[in-house]
Amino acid sequence: MPVSIQLYVILNHKQAKLFGPVTTALKLCCLKVSAFLVWPATLLRQARSCFLSMQYSCFPPRVPFNAGLLSSVRLKAQRKQASFVGMASFLLLSLGLIGPVSGQIVAAGGTYTAVIRADSTLWSWGNLTYDPGWESPPDRKTGPAPQGHTVRWQSVAVGEHHALAVRRDGTLWAWGSNARGQVCLGGTARVSSPVQIKSASTWRQVAGGYSHSLAIRTDGTLWGWGYNRAVQTRDVKAANQARSAAGSKTASLPAPMPLGPPGASWRSVAAGERYTLALRSDGTLWAWGQIEDRSVETWADPQQAASIPWRGPIQIGTSTSWQSIAVGYDYALALQQDGTLWAWGNNEHGQLGRGDQSYAPNPVQISPGVRWQCLAAGRSHTLAVRRDGTLWAWGHNDEGQLGDGTTSTRLSPVQIGTDSAWRSVAAGRFHSVAVKRDGTVWTWGNNDAGQLGNSAESTRSPQLVSALR
Repeated sequence: MPVSIQLYVILNHKQAKLFGPVTTALKLCCLKVSAFLVWPATLLRQARSCFLSMQYSCFPPRVPFNAGLLSSVRLKAQRKQASFVGMASFLLLSLGLIGPVSGQIVAAGGTYTAVIRADSTLWSWGNLTYDPGWESPPDRKTGPAPQGHTVRWQSVAVGEHHALAVRRDGTLWAWGSNARGQVCLGGTARVSSPVQIKSASTWRQVAGGYSHSLAIRTDGTLWGWGYNRAVQTRDVKAANQARSAAGSKTASLPAPMPLGPPGASWRSVAAGERYTLALRSDGTLWAWGQIEDRSVETWADPQQAASIPWRGPIQIGTSTSWQSIAVGYDYALALQQDGTLWAWGNNEHGQLGRGDQSYAPNPVQISPGVRWQCLAAGRSHTLAVRRDGTLWAWGHNDEGQLGDGTTSTRLSPVQIGTDSAWRSVAAGRFHSVAVKRDGTVWTWGNNDAGQLGNSAESTRSPQLVSALR
C-alpha cells in the first residue's frame, strides 16, 4: 500500500537539519562557483549526502517539511523550486559529485508498481486489474513504461486495483478498476490510462484502498470517493444526492466528497481494504471504516465513540506526535516523531512484528529502542527502513515478499541483506519495492502480473529493475 512522501535534508549521520528546497538548491548551486577550488573530501561527501537526501523519501528522522506537497500559498513557488533542484542536479552530475538518480517516489498495490523518476516522469508496470483467483496470469514480459513522456508528476498512490496520481500542476488523475467508482469516471468500466478527476488544480496527496480513493488538497481538506463504507463522508445528504444524480444504487460515492469535521486540516492519509487512517496537521491520528470486520470505534475510548454522530474519523489515542502512517489490507502502522514504530489490527501472519499472531485492537510498540525512518504495508507483510539505512521485513512470506531468501513467515523484524543504503519502500499484495539512496529501484516477491518489472516468475531477494537505470 502506498506510503506518504516527505522531503528532508541530512548533512551527516549525527545531525538532521531541515532546509527549504530553494535554500538547499541555492547552496548546492554555489558548488559550481567553488568547485574549481580544492574542496576537502569531507565537504564533498556532505554535499553529495545533502543532495541525495533531498530526494523524495518516506519519513524523515525529524519533524518534516511535508512534501505531500506544500500549502496552496506555496503551490506556485513549488514549481519554481523544482527548477532550482533540477539545476542543482545537473551541476552536481556535471561535477561528478553524484551519480544518476532513477527513482524518487515509489508506490505499489495489488499486482502493480509505479515510480516517479528524478525527471518527474511517471513509470509503471504490472497489471492493475489482474485477479489471480479469476484470471490467467498476464504477459510478464512487459516492463516499466512511462505514462506520457512529457507529463510531469509529483505524487502517486496505488490501491488494490486502481492508481491515483497528482501532476505538478495540481490536477488529479486516476486509472484502473472503477467497479465502486474509485476512478470517479461514471459507470463501472475499467480505465486503462490516467483520466482527470474533476477540474480542480489544488490537489496535493493521494491514497488508494481496495475500492475507495482519498486525496488531500493544498488547503488541508480531505476528500474521498468510491466505496463509502470505507470513505465515510460526513455529509450524508450530499452523498445521497450525488449517488442519485449518478443513478447509483450502491453504497459508493461517484464523486469526491469532503471528509472529517469542518475546518480540520490534514497532513497525510492512507487507505486499507475498508478503512482509512489519516494524520492531522496537529500530529493527531484518526481512523474510520472497518478493519478485519471490526469498526474502528473499538480503537477509541468508549465515551468518545458513543458521542460520534456519524461513522467518521475518531482519534486513536491522545498523542500529538504522530509522524507518518502506512496501511495494509487489514492492519495499520504509524511512526512517532521520535522514530518509534507502532502497529495494530490483524496479525494472523505476524505482520505487526510483535513476535506473536494475536490481534491488536490498539497501537503497540514494535522493537522498543529501535528508531525507524520509513515503512510500508502490503496485504499481510511489512517493510521498514531504520534510520541507519538498513532494510527490515516481517509477516507473510509465502511468495518471498520479505526478501530474506526464504518463504518462511516472520513474526518479528528480520534484516534483508547487509546494505545500509536503503531510502524508501512500498508493498503490494505479494510483492515488495525499495529505493536506495542512489535512486535505483529494487523489487522482489510474486511476479504473476509482471509487477517486479522483469520476466522472472518470482524472486526471494531484492533484484535491480534494470530498465530504470
